[in-house]
Amino acid sequence: MNPVWNTGAFQFEVKSQTDVLHLKVIDLLGEDSQSNIFLGAVQMNLSALLQKMPDRENGVAKGKLEETLIGVSDGQAKIGFAVSFQSYAAQQDSYSGGQPQRSLSYQGSSQAAAPGSYIGQFQIGRIKAWGLASRQSGMFQRFTHTNAYVKTKLRSQGTQRWMRTETIQNSDEPVWEKQKNENWVFNVENRNDEVELYIYNDAIMNDDTPLGTMKIPVAHILDKFMEGQSQPVHDTLRDEQGNLHDGTGLEVTITLLSRR
Repeated sequence: MNPVWNTGAFQFEVKSQTDVLHLKVIDLLGEDSQSNIFLGAVQMNLSALLQKMPDRENGVAKGKLEETLIGVSDGQAKIGFAVSFQSYAAQQDSYSGGQPQRSLSYQGSSQAAAPGSYIGQFQIGRIKAWGLASRQSGMFQRFTHTNAYVKTKLRSQGTQRWMRTETIQNSDEPVWEKQKNENWVFNVENRNDEVELYIYNDAIMNDDTPLGTMKIPVAHILDKFMEGQSQPVHDTLRDEQGNLHDGTGLEVTITLLSRR
């Protein structure tokens, strides 16, 4: 069968070049999600997506993509979809009557305070987790690895400010290298703020499973770090109630860029 979905456009606001588009195909067999069948998935970060969108018109990138579904044993199943992208910079130029320019210079600092009002700036780089197998649950615990990703923001920021890594498949000790997170720059307004990092298992059919959390006081970064020098911070993962999970951990490399 070759189903076609003639849906309206799904519109997303992109906060970072590291944002990832996820598409999952599921055969809905009934109201009980446990009886549904996972048919495959596609995930692409923004940079890879733009490389496959050669058409440009008035600052808008467009393309019709066809991707192989991951998770289908024979590797023959594919999904096709049309996609377009327009940056805010191009949009503003078109409104002003100027020549539109496409910009990919997204940074985590896009949500920061106005210049002159923040007291420091830091960058998150390499992230590493371990012991995730012990946080799996369910009947397949002994036979599966995690498909992990990390979300991060400052505690003072709303949920729309989350930044997300890509999903690393089938690993209990995933590593997200610095170049993947190099635009994760935070401007700090309050030294009593915290960096929140949550790690999840990217579930196939059900809701993503929380594997643990780690929180770093901003005051520690401002007081203990040397400007321009990258330093690792690591801790044992905790659950939502704050309980420690022995044998697990998360390590984050942070660079203090400036402080006042």
